[in-house]
Amino acid sequence: DNLEPGQYMVEIDSPDRVPMRQMPVVVQPGSMTTVKTFILREGARLEGFLTDTEGKPVNPTSVKIRLVPAPNSTIETTVGANGKKVMQHGRSSWEPRELHLDKNGFYGTGGLPPGKIQIQMTSSGYCVPEWEIIECGKDGLIKRDYTLVRGAKVTIDVEDLDGVPVKVPTASLFNADGTTAKVDGRRVSAAGGVSGRLVIAKLAPGRYFAEVKHWGYRHERINFEVVSGESKILKARLEKLR
Repeated sequence: DNLEPGQYMVEIDSPDRVPMRQMPVVVQPGSMTTVKTFILREGARLEGFLTDTEGKPVNPTSVKIRLVPAPNSTIETTVGANGKKVMQHGRSSWEPRELHLDKNGFYGTGGLPPGKIQIQMTSSGYCVPEWEIIECGKDGLIKRDYTLVRGAKVTIDVEDLDGVPVKVPTASLFNADGTTAKVDGRRVSAAGGVSGRLVIAKLAPGRYFAEVKHWGYRHERINFEVVSGESKILKARLEKLR
């Protein structure tokens, strides 16, 4: 009631059905505007459990789960000037949604539209898996269970050979086999402040080495190993180049 005349978009959303929208809807002064009947499809359903390494449910407030259209997942076909079909990437009309864990570590949502969807997890304390892309059909159940490891934290105090902090050092992190280490699916690098302290958090258990650097100093390599939930303090001593 009491809408100002103009053009609008009507969107119907549901947690268990594929959302729909109609645009434009033109509202005329002093008249009744009727839109088409919306028929909502059930769509696909995604659900699963998040547990820790002991099989216990993950704390509901410790992990955030977000579903978004996968990159370049929507493709539109148009006809060019030469009469040939042209494939173009477009933006999905499906809006991202947030999912929540219950006390048993369960998450779930329905109404997922056909196509590719990316599962994005973030956490301040757990090592989350790399963001995954799933393929949804018109309906059906998709199960994804995850075991999350509580991450370790490594602090590196960087000094010169006289014990004076080296301001604003940097470090790159590698696995013991020399491959690039990742946290939340992204390569790890760290930058310190004027105190010379570097902090690397949410490391999965394992063996690593860090290459600590600063312009005008020789690089220092530090080997270390961490276990789940551990907090470790290390020291790097850099030799100044002459």
